[in-house]
Amino acid sequence: LDKFKNAAEYDSAGGHCPLVQGIVETAIKLGLQEEQLHECRKHLSSGATALCDALDKHLPQEVTYTRPGGGYFIWLKLPDGVDALGLLEEAKANFKVGFLPGTRLGTGLESYFRLSVSYYDDAGLKEGAARLGNAIRAYMKTKQQKTA
Repeated sequence: LDKFKNAAEYDSAGGHCPLVQGIVETAIKLGLQEEQLHECRKHLSSGATALCDALDKHLPQEVTYTRPGGGYFIWLKLPDGVDALGLLEEAKANFKVGFLPGTRLGTGLESYFRLSVSYYDDAGLKEGAARLGNAIRAYMKTKQQKTA
């Protein structure tokens, strides 16, 4: 397998790799992608359900989101005036949890952030939601103390 991985046909330095294209084309012709897609859908659906259930349990009520009908992203909205980028610093440093702030994806999204269900298993997503809830509470408390 190492010989195969090191072959020039396998790595075309960022361009389309004819070998990988051939493998994918053959898998599609044989109908193998259907089983893979079915498993991906199951994984994403299970992850979204697990994460949303955990968010319902752990998030402060001021934080809102809509349960997705598919896909692998969940968008959350913080209360007005609570900056997702500032929260991210707190969350990573003190709670070992991360997310993608809305400002990385567009303008006017300072109070929004995005979570993904595609990488972690259900247990990891639940743990992440608990950490996130704690991070949000701590960050909001700190912001309130600074304005008081």
